[in-house]
Amino acid sequence: MDARRRDEYRLQRKPKGEKMNDLRDKVNSLLGHLFGGNLPEDQPETTAFSMILAYELCRSSTNAKLKLFAAPKKSKTKDIVTKYGLSYEHRERDRIDILVFDSSDTVTLACESEAFPRHFTGSDPFPINERTGNPRNGYIWDFHKLLKFSAPRLLFVARVGTTKGGKHHWSVRLRRLEQSLAAYALENASDWAQSRLDIILLPEERHLKREVRLGAGLKGRPIQFENL
Repeated sequence: MDARRRDEYRLQRKPKGEKMNDLRDKVNSLLGHLFGGNLPEDQPETTAFSMILAYELCRSSTNAKLKLFAAPKKSKTKDIVTKYGLSYEHRERDRIDILVFDSSDTVTLACESEAFPRHFTGSDPFPINERTGNPRNGYIWDFHKLLKFSAPRLLFVARVGTTKGGKHHWSVRLRRLEQSLAAYALENASDWAQSRLDIILLPEERHLKREVRLGAGLKGRPIQFENL
């Protein structure tokens, strides 16, 4: 991150308190309901959490009937979502992991969920290929796709762990990813200038709920991060 972006990141203004509280309340409620107050322990649980959270964030703001589109690959994910009582159409649209539609078939929320915990967390020097993505950085590739998608609300969920061998600790990697996402969102502010953007960064260790980071930004403005 260059000096100018670093200064913008540090000087960013907080979104209105109720915006962050809305996200915080929903995350806390679902973690308690689904995992007894712990964090998702693997990719299937993270995907299920993301699907249910996306739906509940929309349900809290409308009485209209909603439709959920997602294509989870693991039976564990499907079982968690079904047990919660949530139905969904099993398909992916427009390369986005999770979409919520209102009764008029308009997208109200788009979500990308990246649960592999050992992706590169820095700013990748290589350009993103719009067709194939960038295998070096699954986090930024998914975040890039999300920012390019037009929806009133965008949600990005990522799970971050320590690299194999313990060389790079999850806590350092999580903060590095936070900075990378904040800088990337600023650099591409015009892509989400009409959206609200929410970010949830989950440590790989499921007992570290206190270390979860929440981010929120409005209409292309800087992202503000806080602890859960």
